[in-house]
Amino acid sequence: MDDLKSWSLKILIPALVAVSIKLAVMAKIKTVSWFNVITSFITGIGSAYLASDWVLDTFSVHFIPIAIAIITISGEKIGYWAVYKFNVESVLETIVDKMKGKK
Repeated sequence: MDDLKSWSLKILIPALVAVSIKLAVMAKIKTVSWFNVITSFITGIGSAYLASDWVLDTFSVHFIPIAIAIITISGEKIGYWAVYKFNVESVLETIVDKMKGKK
């Protein structure tokens, strides 16, 4: 239980804050869809999770939140690029429409 609490405080909270700030900035600049919000959280927090062991082993306690925030935003940006490069949004919309029976 202590590991989960430690991980939440050191990794999850900074990752959530970083993604939230990034989405707030995006909302000021342009409209943000629910798809953007969901993919931002999945890719941002996913990249923080994947890098968490390395960050915890490499950085001192004082720099872990900023390292996680940088990795989260970078991972989210890479995920955002991949989603729009490969047109994932329209592919998912087509799949959902086919499942609903729309033509």
